[in-house]
Amino acid sequence: MMYYLTREVLTTLRHDNDNMRALLEGWMAEQGDVNSAVAQEILALRQCMSSVKGDLQYLQDSTNRCIDDIDTLQRGMSTLLHGYSAEMETLPPDVCKLVARCLLQEQCLRSEFGAHFRTDFYVPIRTLADLESDYLRQLRAGAARHPLLVMLADMGMGKTWSAAHLALSCCQEDSRHNVVPFFVLLRGGLESAMTAYFSKAHPSEVAERCRSLHRSGKTALLVLDGLDEMGDRDTRDAVVWITQFLQAVRGEALLFVSCRGSVWGLSPAVSGARVTLEDYMYRTGTETGHLDCSIELTHLSPTEQRAALVTYGLGDVSLPPSLLEMCRKPFLLRLVAEYVESTGVVPDPSDVRSFMPVFYDPTYASRDTVLYRMGLNQLRVKRYLVPFLTQLGSAAGSIVETALPTAWIHDMHWAGVTSCGLIDVREGFACNELGIVHVYQPFVQHMMDVHGIGDGSTDIVKGTAYSWLPSLTQSEVEEREREREREREREEAALLERQREAARVYAKKEARLQSERARVARLSAERRERELQQKKERDREQEKRERVEREQQEKREREEREREAALLTRQRRAEAERQQREREAERKRQAAQASADKAKRGAHSQLSVLEDLQQYTWGQRVIYCIENRKKS
Repeated sequence: MMYYLTREVLTTLRHDNDNMRALLEGWMAEQGDVNSAVAQEILALRQCMSSVKGDLQYLQDSTNRCIDDIDTLQRGMSTLLHGYSAEMETLPPDVCKLVARCLLQEQCLRSEFGAHFRTDFYVPIRTLADLESDYLRQLRAGAARHPLLVMLADMGMGKTWSAAHLALSCCQEDSRHNVVPFFVLLRGGLESAMTAYFSKAHPSEVAERCRSLHRSGKTALLVLDGLDEMGDRDTRDAVVWITQFLQAVRGEALLFVSCRGSVWGLSPAVSGARVTLEDYMYRTGTETGHLDCSIELTHLSPTEQRAALVTYGLGDVSLPPSLLEMCRKPFLLRLVAEYVESTGVVPDPSDVRSFMPVFYDPTYASRDTVLYRMGLNQLRVKRYLVPFLTQLGSAAGSIVETALPTAWIHDMHWAGVTSCGLIDVREGFACNELGIVHVYQPFVQHMMDVHGIGDGSTDIVKGTAYSWLPSLTQSEVEEREREREREREREEAALLERQREAARVYAKKEARLQSERARVARLSAERRERELQQKKERDREQEKRERVEREQQEKREREEREREAALLTRQRRAEAERQQREREAERKRQAAQASADKAKRGAHSQLSVLEDLQQYTWGQRVIYCIENRKKS
């Protein structure tokens, strides 16, 4: 009994073991299939990743090539446009205007704050538009009697935008005058711009090109913007260039110059030549102020301000009256529009504390402030504005001009401070009085109170500004100075790294350009070789054709000679036959004639015989006749 029970148990265990083994083998087979599928998926994924990586690398290479091609295309277009500008005498007026507009757009007009010129943001100034129309109307009489137009304005009043608008309006196809403008940003260099436009830089040579353009029915308009943005020596050289150009061009070209009023009136580089320029300057019947110029841009009129508010998207925004008064200056209006767009808050000048972020930034981290847009950068604030406010004592105070350091009188930076619109220059009995413009006095006073300006801690003669924040300790000030020094070193290191990176990129581009040039040279050599081979083939074919033609011509001539010889032979044979026939006929005729003569003689002899017979007897006559017949 136990035996049978044990055998059944073992049989059951053996059967279960077989089932378990089968299940395990099935599971291992399934796992093998799963692992194989996973391995295949991983392999496919790796292949896909490799393909994607290759595609990305190809896309990056293609992008780099496209960028290089675009750079090459831009350089080529620039070279092409400048080449067209050098040959404008032979081009139609519409093409000349198109080239001038492309050259103007190529310069990427913008101010030093990065505000790009946009035609839809430009607000027309009526007085300037009328002046430009009258100024260009001089061309109807041929040469212009007063070709120089001088526009003066303070910082941020729209000099560059007005100059650019004048140049673009002359480029329009519906312009009534065949004027070709050449826009020049003087801060980029006058001679380099003239060389790019006319391939020449000397004023007499440029004037000769302009006169040649005038003889072809087109008038050149040189728009020189930013005479105040050049250094003293460059300004002096530019004024000398302008004078020599006007003397050489003889009214057959127009010249537009924009400058700050302080530089035009106070700079020694300009004052020496201003008397000479008066003979060429175009003037209107209206008063332009105390400066000798054609027009002086001032604040926006109410109509122009309303149009500007609509243009800048502030037409439906309610602005405080004090802010409206401040926004009569174009740069302030643009600044307020940008501030409202970025923050959604309308600044109120009556609340001095809330308006201070718009007025200035003590860290100079932002350029979108009133002081910075006025041109008062950190250097001018430290060296000139802070000492001036210290001497002033209060924002509402004033000092005479003689109280300032004498070194400031002919200093271009101080001239920029006085012409920025913050300082009010009032003419006094003996000398001028200087003070802060009334509308800016609350903000300047707040700045002075916050930073302790005016308590005698700043040396006006040395112009130092270590007491810019007098509430700090000396160690904190020194620590800030060291931090600024480290920041400058980091910036210089970053700049050096960027320059190195730019040098590497330039080297790579130059290497690619060299390889491209080598490839182009190789292709050119191969093309020349192919052309030479093709030329040789053509020459051989031409020689072969000429030889065949000569042979054919010789064959034709030989055949012609043979035909002529055969014809001559036939003619000679015919002539001989004719002569033979004539001789035969002549012989026959002679024979016939001889026969006739003989017959005639015979007849005569017969007659004579008959006459003799009459004398003989009939018998004798018969005998005689028989004998004669026998004879015959």
